[in-house]
Amino acid sequence: MNLDITLICHGNDDDHRDRQTISLSITGKYLAFRCGLRLGYPKFDLAIHSSTSATLETAEMVAYGTSEFALIPELFYGSDDPRGVKIEYLQGILGYAPLGAYFRFGAEAAIMSLAQNAVGAVSRVINKSQARNILVVGHAILLPAIGSILADGHSGFVESMVLGPCHGFILQLIDKKAENIIHI
Repeated sequence: MNLDITLICHGNDDDHRDRQTISLSITGKYLAFRCGLRLGYPKFDLAIHSSTSATLETAEMVAYGTSEFALIPELFYGSDDPRGVKIEYLQGILGYAPLGAYFRFGAEAAIMSLAQNAVGAVSRVINKSQARNILVVGHAILLPAIGSILADGHSGFVESMVLGPCHGFILQLIDKKAENIIHI
């Protein structure tokens, strides 16, 4: 089975105080539009997003013309991890940094646990829909971890990526193995 999974960080939002309901800023909308343009506005079989407004808005702009959307709460890492690691605190310090930088601050187990949960939820939705060309819009810290799990053997490349707003990568999977990773 062949899958193309495009993982993109949401566009800029106006305010980080209430991550669930804050919409994209004008810059965020522009970046989402440019991302869709960069990709050639492909017809995705399925667009998956987290529970935040910014991810839904980004998905709608990048996946223009896609009719099937799925909300997956596990794609949002929240403010605290059950292990007590303050992921948002680390994001405030490190900003848009490679995943490996977060790992060096002791967040590897927490982030990878959250990513495993997200991969499980994404896999269930994909299997149920039989989609083959999928867009996943999420958050800068969690997406490389999800990609690392899905890439199976290419994790060093994915973990070194820095994902800014509306940037990401495409994983081309053949029989559940990453054959190609394209940074976008």
